[in-house]
Amino acid sequence: NCTSSCPQFCVADDNGKLLCDHINATCQNGCQDGYLSSLCDTPCPAGTYGKDCKFNCSQFCIADINGTSVCDHVNGTCRKGCQDGYMFPTCNQKIVDTSDHPPILVIVGAVLGVLAAVVIISVIVVIVWRRKKAKPRQHNGNNINRSSFNLMNIGSMNSHSETELTTREKNHKNKESKSKEKGNIETSNDGAGAYYNVVSDVSRTIIQLMDLDMFLSTHNKSFYQEQFSTILTNHDATTKVAEKPENKMKNRCKNISAYDHSRVNLMTSDNHKQNDYINASHIQGYNGQESFIASQGPVKHTVEDFVRMVWEQNTDEIVMLTNLIEKGKEKCERYWPEDGEMKVGQITVQLTTTQVFADYTIRRLKLRKQGQSDHLVTHFHFTAWPDKGVPLTPWSLVDFEQRVASYPTSKPIIVHCSSGVGRTGMFIALRNVMKQAEDKGYLDIFSTVQKLRHDRINMVQTSTQYEFLHRAAQVAILCMGTTVTANDIQQRISYLDKTSHTGLTNMEQEFKMICNLKNDDDDDKEKDECVNDASNVYQNSQNMNRQKNRLSNIIPKLLYAPVLQCETDYLGDYINAVFVQSFRKQNQQFLTA
Repeated sequence: NCTSSCPQFCVADDNGKLLCDHINATCQNGCQDGYLSSLCDTPCPAGTYGKDCKFNCSQFCIADINGTSVCDHVNGTCRKGCQDGYMFPTCNQKIVDTSDHPPILVIVGAVLGVLAAVVIISVIVVIVWRRKKAKPRQHNGNNINRSSFNLMNIGSMNSHSETELTTREKNHKNKESKSKEKGNIETSNDGAGAYYNVVSDVSRTIIQLMDLDMFLSTHNKSFYQEQFSTILTNHDATTKVAEKPENKMKNRCKNISAYDHSRVNLMTSDNHKQNDYINASHIQGYNGQESFIASQGPVKHTVEDFVRMVWEQNTDEIVMLTNLIEKGKEKCERYWPEDGEMKVGQITVQLTTTQVFADYTIRRLKLRKQGQSDHLVTHFHFTAWPDKGVPLTPWSLVDFEQRVASYPTSKPIIVHCSSGVGRTGMFIALRNVMKQAEDKGYLDIFSTVQKLRHDRINMVQTSTQYEFLHRAAQVAILCMGTTVTANDIQQRISYLDKTSHTGLTNMEQEFKMICNLKNDDDDDKEKDECVNDASNVYQNSQNMNRQKNRLSNIIPKLLYAPVLQCETDYLGDYINAVFVQSFRKQNQQFLTA
């Protein structure tokens, strides 16, 4: 009945449609990078990657137990890093050590500097000698004060340098400045020349992957608050269409709407009563590798517009980051049926399958429109976001992001929460910085958020979300390359059994890294917004309940501890146990001594 889809790793046509034989599903245009076989369901063999698996992993990747280079079968990223002296991610480029052999330009510069110093000293000696022999003169008003002479002037500066963006620009505003961009240049009124803070071409907000753990351990909440406050808003962007009277009611929040230059335009026709506005914006992914649409969650009178957008943009993935109702308040109108199908305007939406997991749900939707081919959409719904703030830990969101990433697509991915800026911005930013980490071996969260805000207002809405984004990136990088298919499990175990360069097996090394990361979570008391006076009561109760603990250093955290019902104070409500979720349900199990 033609209900099956083409294999997801077939090469798509120019319109992003997967091409396969209508009888046996054989991929007609071959496979996407990293896959083989007629159905494109077989990853490249170990040690190979790319188109038709014809490229070998770098010999300088850290190898598996059989001595085979271990790299990502799609892009060749070395999963466990490079051998000493080679550059992540593909480990093909050698790191040039210039410490023992300074570049010739440095040597020449040093020699010229010494010669210049000798000349200047000689000139000064001659001048002093002549002055001593000359008769004293009277000073007049035309003499130039030598203290006003500036050795560093604007003309001698390297034209390729950048001026430093100061985070304290508000304390040094120039009232005569007509452009906000002029805040990047600090001038001194005391002398004739202008003074600049010069930084290198490399962004000051870049964090090398090897430095990320140290960065997070040495920066506190106030740092993220201050840096977040310097992220600029796109003041040049206009919202003329969104501000039209007939469109204002389509915006959930009065101050959050789509910019004119990046908004999604709905198709219109003579017999269509709706206009072309929807509160949704086109967002570019990292290096154009992906494209997104950041959208507000539909309200009751925009559900039809939202489904039209899904159909017209030919998207096959929707990422939803809010529950329909949170704290008794409606956050998003349902646009899919709870069961069966529902009619939305001219489009019928059918729910075909539902998979429920502990932190998210994956639905398969089929959209039908009279006279046109059916359209299949995978709906990723993250359900573990708390009513306030951010998730308690990044692990669930990272797991969700990796699940979405396992469904590659060349079509725009629609991402929405309620307003379409806070959680939506976090998810897209996480996707982009992970692509950047794979490509460059570093991440720049500040610049990533700045770029998102060029196309949609307030992407990543609070400093708390901004800080959480850093910690989510840390967890995501630790988990990079650790998700494997059932077919690859034996290869994965073989790799984990191998001894790494640290003297530990790769399994021991990974476990140690996880423990270190969890210890950092436990030590970071500032970010736990749920810890309040109840925690003091809980800690005090430990004094009377110590005899219930088998080991004094293994005590449950308040947030995950069950509370026993008791009829007398003597028994107490404490037990050394914690709730643990299963693969499919929250708080499904207890762990206790």
